[in-house]
Amino acid sequence: ARAPAPSHMVRKGGNSVKILALTAFFALGISLPDCPDSPNCVSSQATDPDHHVAPLSFEGHGREEAWAALEKALAQLPRLKIVERDAGGIHVLTKSRIFGFIDDLHLVFDSELPRIHVRSASRVGYWDLGANARRVSRLREAFRAALETQ
Repeated sequence: ARAPAPSHMVRKGGNSVKILALTAFFALGISLPDCPDSPNCVSSQATDPDHHVAPLSFEGHGREEAWAALEKALAQLPRLKIVERDAGGIHVLTKSRIFGFIDDLHLVFDSELPRIHVRSASRVGYWDLGANARRVSRLREAFRAALETQ
């Protein structure tokens, strides 16, 4: 059974979203929450093909190398702020260039395999015009490049 959505992913009081600590979420290696039915979310743990993206793989590299590469890759992406970092993952807020919409990017290390699960989701709106999928694709490219230079 999938874990319930962490409280930071649950809408409360209309359009406001409450952000709470993710420490337990990351440390326990809990599965990322499912994407909603709307086309404004992608996840490596999504079971439906419309929302699924591949996890970031670091096959042939250690976890410490992967952490360093992930941090280097994130530093290359525009308009983001790391709001929580933990031994198991990272929570990043990203901001759209034109309208300033805030999206959540979660990166969680798999506890058994050399991969990082990713979920990128819009907080508001129905359709993101593919922004979350493009963000994950750019992150994947930057992550691969950072791994190759180590």
